[in-house]
Amino acid sequence: MSPLLAWAGKRPLTTALAGAVLLLLSFPPVGWWPLAWVATIPWIALVATPDFEASHPWKKIWLASVVYWAAATYYVSIPHPLLWFGWVALFLFLSIYPLLFVWIGRKLVHGHRVPMLIAAPLVFTALEWVRAHALSGFGLTMLANSQYRVPLILQVSDIAGGYGLTFLMVLFAAGCFLLISRQRQIAGVVTCLVTLGIVVGYGMVQLQHFATASGEPIDMAVIQGNIDTRFPDTEQELAEYRRQRMEDYLRIHQEWYDASIRSNPPDLIIWPEGKYPVPEILPGGTSDENDAIRQAFRDFHEWLFGLDPDPPALVAGTATRDPVKDEFFNSAVLIGTRGQVSQRYLKQHLVIFGEYIPGQQWFPALGRMTPIGEGFASGDFGESFKIGPYYAMPFICFESAVAHLIRESVGQLRSLNKDPDFLINLTDDGWFYGTAVLDHHLACNVMRAVENRKPVIAAANTGLSAIIQSTGEILHQGPRRKEQVMRHTVELKPRTSPYAYIGDWPAIIMTVICVFAIVLPPRRAPGTQTND
Repeated sequence: MSPLLAWAGKRPLTTALAGAVLLLLSFPPVGWWPLAWVATIPWIALVATPDFEASHPWKKIWLASVVYWAAATYYVSIPHPLLWFGWVALFLFLSIYPLLFVWIGRKLVHGHRVPMLIAAPLVFTALEWVRAHALSGFGLTMLANSQYRVPLILQVSDIAGGYGLTFLMVLFAAGCFLLISRQRQIAGVVTCLVTLGIVVGYGMVQLQHFATASGEPIDMAVIQGNIDTRFPDTEQELAEYRRQRMEDYLRIHQEWYDASIRSNPPDLIIWPEGKYPVPEILPGGTSDENDAIRQAFRDFHEWLFGLDPDPPALVAGTATRDPVKDEFFNSAVLIGTRGQVSQRYLKQHLVIFGEYIPGQQWFPALGRMTPIGEGFASGDFGESFKIGPYYAMPFICFESAVAHLIRESVGQLRSLNKDPDFLINLTDDGWFYGTAVLDHHLACNVMRAVENRKPVIAAANTGLSAIIQSTGEILHQGPRRKEQVMRHTVELKPRTSPYAYIGDWPAIIMTVICVFAIVLPPRRAPGTQTND
């Protein structure tokens, strides 16, 4: 037995902690992205070792998993003390996944005699797909996301999404494992070289193709403010906080939109999630109160643009109220001349503990016990905003982390002949006080740009706002926790991707294989033979 396998069998806690540390260093705030290509080796060693000689090995592996996910999701606890409960529940739930990787991997390798080069990437990718869907899904810190600063590597994600890149990264790690554990070293070297060749070669071809393609320009500006999320204790403090938010964004906008801008306005201005201070009222339910809110909405638009008779289009995040059903939606609206809302998008994928409380519909008191209140209702479909000759698809906050939602929404709009030319992410990351989740959020937007071959424009309160090309290249990035107006001309080059049509089927098939590995009886009892 190789020393690596003997070590893993005798010291599963140390081995799993080594894997946890490598993964943590791969992602922001450290962001040593090359480590992500080898970070799964310790976990693969736990799969490969014939027997665990230590006592309670599964408890020790689970403990290391808890440490990893508690550190990786620490930001959940920041906005409000009650969210500590949500944080603990989240990392305890997520800690199951590394444990499942080792358990299912061992069933495949030792029980069904599947080679490690197939078992490791298959199980890891399948579990990422499950994690993106189970219990509302958690799409942050996917392994492929660690590469968001390296466009050359990212290009392969347009084939099978980030799951395809994850598969290749774990395949590379499995090849490295064979090499350093002195098992089938030639196969390990060949696997590593071929994997890198596929990723780099495909990336070079795609980047060259993009560089030589022609496109149409669109001039846009992103307004980024710097207002941390707070939960005031009194109604007076709440009113003051809301007034500050309105005045800050109004000031930033008006200081920028001066006479020089009026003479050369952009095609589009974008405000972040929830920063248009007046709610929008859906048609119907006429009353003096609703009519007053509608008028206030138009009045604020006039304050923004003064006497400009033909202001540019404005996409802004606000709350939308359905006066008939008495429901509120987190929404994006397209506002034209005279403050008229021409189109709206109602957020589909709500954030648990941030926009709704599980079970709140049956126990309304849960909302009154938290600062969320009644929360939001969810929309049903995507929307393409018509901006001049172009279509833009908005999405809100951490919908950017839900790869299948963005791909499906783009596909639905394409079938309606409203294929978006670019995507817009409106978000309020003031909840997280400048922590690494801002980088994770940016990474999700980069991945969605490559997967769908659409530029992504991210407007983020407190940052990180960004203008991202369809290659994943970040053309312009806003600062962290600072105000800035980003103006940039983006060249829209019409493209599509295999992922738009293949979707998640490769990852789904891998998940089905894992289910069969669990259900079917093993060909050989786990632990009786090492299969490399």
